[in-house]
Amino acid sequence: MYKRNQVFAAACIGLLLFGIMLITLGSILPSLVLKFHLNEITSGKLVSILPVGIIAGSLVFGPIADRYGYKMMFIITTLLMIIAFEGLAFATSFFILQVSIFILGFSWTASSLFEEIMLRKPALLPEIQVVDFNPQVNERLRQRGAHVVYGDIGQRDVLLHAGVAEAETIICSLPDMILKGTSNLKLLRQLRELNASAKIVVNAERLSHIPDLYAAGANYVTAPRLLEAAELVSVIEAADKDMLDQKRVAQIATLEEHDEVIP
Repeated sequence: MYKRNQVFAAACIGLLLFGIMLITLGSILPSLVLKFHLNEITSGKLVSILPVGIIAGSLVFGPIADRYGYKMMFIITTLLMIIAFEGLAFATSFFILQVSIFILGFSWTASSLFEEIMLRKPALLPEIQVVDFNPQVNERLRQRGAHVVYGDIGQRDVLLHAGVAEAETIICSLPDMILKGTSNLKLLRQLRELNASAKIVVNAERLSHIPDLYAAGANYVTAPRLLEAAELVSVIEAADKDMLDQKRVAQIATLEEHDEVIP
């Protein structure tokens, strides 16, 4: 039997819940922007999640409610809303909302890595968060839509605030000579204390350091000297074949498509 009053009341309650969500998100958005250092693009994406979720929920839960009734749907959706707001209240980093890949420190290699991601794998960009203490670099990254946390990666509280405890992948491309007050080995041990399951990639200047880094829990260790040596071998081979001009042209073409944060 069609119960007009109950259906009308259910519709009014639904609109009330929608209004509560919209007003609450609008009220706490400035705090989220400050807490997670969000730029205008990122905060806009966060707000856009609400209408997208409403459309998806209407398509998914509408037919279910028509078939099984509205009471259970109200209970389930109300619980989901409570859980969502609890997540916003207790989130320690923007990772809980979106991020899964962390780049600790931002220097030459990280700059080229970020550019390659923008050119070759732009879908990864929303998943990346950079932690660095250079305000100029951080501002350039934010202008490109990156998630950035300001701070010294050698400080435990900075890493906790950034959300590395929940990260899936953590990359440190800085050599020990650039790191201040720490090293790749010390940083790795600290990261492993905070996150036992993340895939961690660190840097080694000396080949003798690589076994110690693996023993401390690194999933992979980059050795730039080996990569540079391999490139020089290819340069020698090109020189032997009188093909250095072609190799130079290819390099220049790569440079022309790059517009890096750190030139």
